[in-house]
Amino acid sequence: MALEPSTQQDSGGVGDTARATADTATTAAGEVAGTAKDQTRRIAEEARDRARDVGGTIRDRMSDEADSLARRAVQSVRTWSDELESMAEGQSSSTGRIVGQVAARGRSAADYVDDHGVHGLVDQVQSFARRRPGLFLMGAAAAGFAVARLAKAAREEPSQPQSQPQAFEPADREPSRPAPLDDGALNPATPTPAGR
Repeated sequence: MALEPSTQQDSGGVGDTARATADTATTAAGEVAGTAKDQTRRIAEEARDRARDVGGTIRDRMSDEADSLARRAVQSVRTWSDELESMAEGQSSSTGRIVGQVAARGRSAADYVDDHGVHGLVDQVQSFARRRPGLFLMGAAAAGFAVARLAKAAREEPSQPQSQPQAFEPADREPSRPAPLDDGALNPATPTPAGR
């Protein structure tokens, strides 16, 4: 029986080794999980930062593009206002005064956009929409209708001038003639001039 105590000692040593290995494995698994958690957090933060940077870049580009379009629009409105003013100068009637007023208002609008930029214009529109929502919605609907009509007209406008329809038929075809009316084809319930 002398073997039993040494077997028990060996069993105890194996158990201790197994416990130590399990503890080491648990500790290592905890460290791996902690490292994975830290890496995931860092990656998420980096993705948020990059998304913020991309969003800022896109916002800046859109702002630059809007400013560029506004400058071109301002130039077009000024040119249009100058042309209207030159038309109004030659007239002394009420039409000439109205055209002159429209030209002055166009120039005033161009100056406002030039001074305040697109953001100032957007702020003014938002302020008006808050103060007078019904009028704003009616104006927006009218503007949308006008833009849709202009787009439809531009789409339907032929790219090449169409030739005038010919007043004669080609020589290789027989001229078309209307079919003769058959009195029997008329609706019997409808009286005919002869039947009156």
